[in-house]
Amino acid sequence: KNSDQGLAVLTEMRQRLAGCPWTAGDLEALLKSTCESSGLGMGKVAQPIRVAVTGRTISPPIFDTLTLLGRQKTLARIDRCLATFSKKP
Repeated sequence: KNSDQGLAVLTEMRQRLAGCPWTAGDLEALLKSTCESSGLGMGKVAQPIRVAVTGRTISPPIFDTLTLLGRQKTLARIDRCLATFSKKP
């Protein structure tokens, strides 16, 4: 969707998330700063992450979801999503 904008955002966010302290507050600050620097709204940044880690478009607040999943599971799910959808023609 959106000419692979979601995959591009997810790829960038994967790198940023890997180096972020893993608290809801730090994750929220990271996503907000990404929105500001990219000019994208929170939905355009958070939604690809939400879909990658939960498999759904609706979930509890994304910062809480990521905190509960933990860094390792979150990054593994993002990696799986990127591997799956990057292979599609």
